Amino acid sequence: MQARRAHAPWAALQPPAWSRSSYRGDGPGDPPSNKTQESRSVAGGSAIDPPQTKSPSPTHSPSRPDAARTAVAAVAPAANVADQPRQVSAAPIEQRSDTLSLAFSAPSSTASARRDRAASVEQSDDDFALQGRRSLLETVPRVAKQAEPEVARVLLIAASAYRATQERAVADAARAMRIRDDTLLAGTANPVEARRLNNQARAAFSSGRDVLEAFDLQLRAFNANPRDPEIAGSLALLYLKLAPPQPDMARQVALIAIAARGPQYTVTRMDDWNTLAVASALSGREADARNALFVTLAIAGNVERSCVAALNAVANYGEQLRGPVEAMLYRVHAQGRSYDSPWCAWPPNWSPPPRIAFPAVGAMSVNSGR
Repeated sequence: MQARRAHAPWAALQPPAWSRSSYRGDGPGDPPSNKTQESRSVAGGSAIDPPQTKSPSPTHSPSRPDAARTAVAAVAPAANVADQPRQVSAAPIEQRSDTLSLAFSAPSSTASARRDRAASVEQSDDDFALQGRRSLLETVPRVAKQAEPEVARVLLIAASAYRATQERAVADAARAMRIRDDTLLAGTANPVEARRLNNQARAAFSSGRDVLEAFDLQLRAFNANPRDPEIAGSLALLYLKLAPPQPDMARQVALIAIAARGPQYTVTRMDDWNTLAVASALSGREADARNALFVTLAIAGNVERSCVAALNAVANYGEQLRGPVEAMLYRVHAQGRSYDSPWCAWPPNWSPPPRIAFPAVGAMSVNSGR
């Protein structure tokens, strides 16, 4: 009988621990030396992996398949936790393209700037309108009162100018007349804006739109630059175009257009004296109306122009102008100039003349339709 083989005391009769795990799982794992190092790192607090479950002691272990299943069941929870994908919250994507950013922001900024400019212009127009109404109530009557003696002096000279040779003195007195009042320009002088508003008012009036729209624009223009005689004269005329007409206000503003004009305006306008004549006649000042028409004869440079404007005034504003116009036409006849134009004939032909365009007549002249 063969003798029983003796084993060395250090030899183990049990299979190694790594053979108990199943190759269908995570594999044999790391060698014992690496596990020892991993244990140290976990103890040091630098590892974040879940703790490993100790394998059962080799002593009193069940059979090999049962042991393998037990080891897999013990390691499975940790493996499942490790294999689960981390849930990452979706962060908004930031647009870092400068070109796209400018492409989207440029139109909006341009439109915003355009709206701001339009709002600024509208706000300035509203300010001019508010200040213009305040000026009409406070400044215009006072300045017109200062201008009235100067205008009356010219009217007196014109009343006695029976001969055509005397009309030069009337024209010289009308051009030299000017009063100075700095309060007219206190904080409101804006010639560029005044001209822009004046052009808009002329376009509104010429197109036949509502007279109130043209009046509102002209009022803003007057407040922007009240020393511009064309702007003031147009405002005075629009006072006559309102329904009902306001001849007293028209007369006051016409006095400002004639006497309170800026020093750069050296030529007096026939249209302003014609407006003064109409406003004076409608307010019951027939003598002033007659003498103002005499002034138009002196400064018109064309007798036909004065006759046409006077006949249109009668046609547009009624019988209150007939007496002053008849006196003017008789003076033309007495001076021997009634043959210069059929509209200056004596006795007068009261039919309204056609609209004759003179180079010096503005768009809103007295001989325009009411």
